Amino acid sequence: LAFVVYWGIVLFGYDTGVAGAVVKNTFFQSHFGFSGNQKKIDAISANVVSVLQAGAFFGALGSAPISSWIGRKWTIEAFTVIFTVGAILQTVASGPPHGLGLIYAGRVIAGFGIGGISSVAPAFVSECSPKEVRGRITGFFQIMVRAGVMISYFVNYGIDIHMANSVQIWRVPFGLQLVPAGIMAIGILTIKESPRWLASVGRNQEAIENLAYLRRDAVTSPPIIHEMAEIEAAILEEREARKGLGWKEAFFGKGNFIRFFIAFFIFLLQQWAGQNSVNYYAPQIFEAIGYLGTKSNLLASGIYGVIKFVATVIFIFFGVETLGRKLSLFISAIGMGTLFYIIGAILKTHPPPPLVNGQAPPSPPPPSQAMAAMLYIYVCFYSMGWGPLPWVYVADIFPTRTRHYGLAVASASQWLWNFVVSQVTPRMKTNLGWKLFIMFATVNVGAMGTFSLLIPETKNRSLEEMDVIFGAVSAEERQAYINKSERGLAFVVYWGIVLFGYDTGVGGGVVGNAFFHAHFGIAGNQKQIDAVSSNVVSVLQAGAFFGALGSAPISSKIGRKWTIELFTVIFSVGAILQTIASGPPHGLGLIYAGRVIAGLGIGGISSVAPAFVSECCPKEVRGRITGLFQIMVAFGVMISYFVNFGVGIHIKESVQIWRIPFAIQLVPAGIMALGVLTIKESPRWLASVGRNQQAIENLAYLRMESVTSPAVIHEMAEIEAAILEEREARKGFGLKEAIFGKGNFVRFFIAFFIFLLQQWAGQNSVNYYAPQIFESIGYTGTKNSLLASGIYGIVKLVATTIFVFFGVETLGRKLSLFISAIGMGTLFYIIGAILKTHPPPTLQSGQAPPSPPPASQAMAAMLYIYVVFYSIGWGPLPWVYVADIFPTRTRHYGLATASASQWLWNFVVSKVTPQMKTNLGWKLFIMFATVNIGAMGTFSLLIPETKGRSLEEMDIIFGAVSADERQAYINKSERAMEHGNGNQTGSTSVRSDSVERKV
Repeated sequence: LAFVVYWGIVLFGYDTGVAGAVVKNTFFQSHFGFSGNQKKIDAISANVVSVLQAGAFFGALGSAPISSWIGRKWTIEAFTVIFTVGAILQTVASGPPHGLGLIYAGRVIAGFGIGGISSVAPAFVSECSPKEVRGRITGFFQIMVRAGVMISYFVNYGIDIHMANSVQIWRVPFGLQLVPAGIMAIGILTIKESPRWLASVGRNQEAIENLAYLRRDAVTSPPIIHEMAEIEAAILEEREARKGLGWKEAFFGKGNFIRFFIAFFIFLLQQWAGQNSVNYYAPQIFEAIGYLGTKSNLLASGIYGVIKFVATVIFIFFGVETLGRKLSLFISAIGMGTLFYIIGAILKTHPPPPLVNGQAPPSPPPPSQAMAAMLYIYVCFYSMGWGPLPWVYVADIFPTRTRHYGLAVASASQWLWNFVVSQVTPRMKTNLGWKLFIMFATVNVGAMGTFSLLIPETKNRSLEEMDVIFGAVSAEERQAYINKSERGLAFVVYWGIVLFGYDTGVGGGVVGNAFFHAHFGIAGNQKQIDAVSSNVVSVLQAGAFFGALGSAPISSKIGRKWTIELFTVIFSVGAILQTIASGPPHGLGLIYAGRVIAGLGIGGISSVAPAFVSECCPKEVRGRITGLFQIMVAFGVMISYFVNFGVGIHIKESVQIWRIPFAIQLVPAGIMALGVLTIKESPRWLASVGRNQQAIENLAYLRMESVTSPAVIHEMAEIEAAILEEREARKGFGLKEAIFGKGNFVRFFIAFFIFLLQQWAGQNSVNYYAPQIFESIGYTGTKNSLLASGIYGIVKLVATTIFVFFGVETLGRKLSLFISAIGMGTLFYIIGAILKTHPPPTLQSGQAPPSPPPASQAMAAMLYIYVVFYSIGWGPLPWVYVADIFPTRTRHYGLATASASQWLWNFVVSKVTPQMKTNLGWKLFIMFATVNIGAMGTFSLLIPETKGRSLEEMDIIFGAVSADERQAYINKSERAMEHGNGNQTGSTSVRSDSVERKV
């Protein structure tokens, strides 16, 4: 069914790609009399491409009442006929004076047909698909779009090669549209009508027969009867809830307005992602980045189409039901934005040479090839998220009675913004140049990334469950349905951790700048440079050490949420002091003071944030979500490297060299300060201070369950049992209970020692002093060393993200740490050996920095592979592991100890690294390698595994309580809670009192 219905969608893709190359053709331009006039070329290009979208906008809107009246099947047939009329008009167009008018008219009419098809087809397929594979089958829409795009690029390429000066240049591409239209018109006659639409108009017998046919089952089969009952129940609920509302029910029925907003906004964002600007004008875009000559840019466009098609097919068949809608959209947005930023930066710094009139087009230079490669990778990210998933998502979220309206609004939004983007792209390309890619990148990361995290997940939910997700029916009205919730807590809490990463990378670049040395009077004195460098970098760690220690009693007293808010404010004060620092005699003092205060804030945040997130996460994904900490660290590090690179290139002699990098810290601090106000307090902390009613409400909110859900009651019973055990076992210990309570001392030792080892792994020496480290292995000159550092930051971020999302819950903590340690040590031994045998040549005074020799490039490659090994183990996992192992009542002390250890050794390492680099040379890498393999590898094998174990099970693992004692506590607690629920629904305070009395 999807294959037949979506054949017409090939038209959608074909038309998005075919017109851009037609209007770019020099014969087309001369034939219609606008050759050589760039303004007119831009205007006619925009018109020919965009009038199709204008027609499609009205077709999408008009499809809703027609689809509601005559059904999905015959609506698609009607719009296919309309499209065919438009395609014929485009094909018969010849030259002036009426040829261009016929093309415009034909594209408007064809657009009207495409708009209607694109609106109804996803709803038709979604209503006919079982929920287990609905995303994959609905996403087949996007495969057919990609097939159409790919075909259009190669049709244009073939025509340009074989039909240079003929009206066939547009007649053949436009005439080929009739092939998929014919397949669609005939094929639609062979398929069944939607069972959900039939049920909505009272044709229930035909509905259940069609449903059985689609599921290949008998009408008397229990699964068919159950699914039909779900459909009928949902329709009855909708009618009951919206009785008397008339046509307004579609938009203003309970729980519907938010769905229409999502349907409109998701396509606004998709169209401004930049992909359609590339799609419609691929030859022009490839020409803009250096693929000069028609053959060169059309072939590059064809390759782009093939990659887009293949990537979409792979994702639809193997990924759409694996990652879920939200995560796929988020990864897609961040990937697209990052690549567009890179393309914009390369196009700014390495613009392609202009083509002299009459000169044969040269081969694309290396920067142009790099930008093309980025575009090819970009379209892979687009194809695994923001390409197919908006259609899948919108088809998911609407109830049967209003789905045709919802899809019409979505499709109308898609075509409206499609029209706007296709209309303005030629002018934006001409006027903005490289800034066009920066603009799209900002939309990708800022708007689309955020939006992806805010919408609810719909994967594996039946269409009838969507009313529950969007609040149209309550849990009481539909059995076992649960309250809607948001899962952005970790993302909000960890925004402040960007500061952690940013500050670890930014200091080294600032103090390595020659103007900074001269301005503060330390130029030429290596001993003084090392001393000031180590001071500026390490005083932050000194402050962080005390911030981490001080966070424990504060977190215990006022809770996790408000402790993080307090330390964010403290950090902001320090960031402001660093930013306003100028020259001697007080500038360096202000920087020192600001970094100590900022460190105090970072230390507190780094101590409390992992505990907060760990206490709020279900055990199945706790490692992955807690590991987001390290992604945000790596993200901050990467930003700091590129900020230093940009400042080093564009600002030569100014106090802005340190003011800009230090001021940028205030951005994530502001996001953190505001974001933390929107999240819930930790249920485990609330229970530990006796606020049990609020605790179970927050727990239910975080788990997206009802407070009466058995899963929530069981988890709350585990929490209360663990707290009661701790109080019972440690009665009379006072302050010492945190460290010397049964089974606790070994946990504090692990928390302290794991971060001692992490800091002496060598990674932070590279992290803080990346430009200096790369210079020591042969990347001489500011530009070389800073660019190599930036690439190091990207590799670290990508590796950390992949591991946290796909590896942390797969390999387990122990094995990941062991593999990481052995890999890091091996690579550092190799770097040390190469540096010993092939030291980089000394740079003479006044000599221009040479390109790095092969030995230096090999060492840089080893460092990049090294940070991949670090990112799959000893980077994220110490935080995950320590957050795992402590019981609720002492977790803040445990995390404070871990964080204090981290900052103590962080301070020591950052303080001594400049002197060690100067004095040890190649032996520095050998020393770190020995620590990696000898100490860290052994330690990884000795600690117990915690993957997949609840926080309350940690006491059993570390011997604080036996498994039998724990189960007895849980059974008592659950019985008490169930008794409390029976006597007084939702009364957790009664439940809690009864638990304490029973125990």
